[in-house]
Amino acid sequence: STIQKTALILAVTGVLVSCGGGTDEPGGGGNSAGIGGSGFVSSGRITGFGSVFVNGVEFKTTSATFDIEGVSGTQGDLAIGMVVRVNGSIDAGGVTGNATSISFDDQLQGPVSVLSMPDADGITRTMDVLGVNVILDSGITVFDVSGNSGIPANTPFDFLNLMNGNKTEIM
Repeated sequence: STIQKTALILAVTGVLVSCGGGTDEPGGGGNSAGIGGSGFVSSGRITGFGSVFVNGVEFKTTSATFDIEGVSGTQGDLAIGMVVRVNGSIDAGGVTGNATSISFDDQLQGPVSVLSMPDADGITRTMDVLGVNVILDSGITVFDVSGNSGIPANTPFDFLNLMNGNKTEIM
């Protein structure tokens, strides 16, 4: 069978990667927040838009700059599930803030190999990407086919039709 050339973005929310690391939220995600030299710093998954919602905080982005993998971008370059770093300020209640900059860089990028069949429960399966074991969860892994993927518009792409050789970007 032919290897499908696919630009596949896996917004892998709560996925375990063999390089480890802790999380501070149920279901994983590695979200963190703290005080940086220039104000508030938060790192976590994007959960909503209008502004940018990260770690339960709505960050206004009116004057924010965006760095997307080392290139200047816009809020439109972001997607739900991406893990971003937000610099800015936050109100005393911890619910809203103003972002001065938001940056995104993928965690891992490469071809899928050693893809397992779904487990008996149909919920999880594993794959390797450049030797890193990634665990996919059908309930929380988000698939987004984008870029020049060669896949026709509106083609369903999901947990079950992922194939060895698919090009992936894990966020």
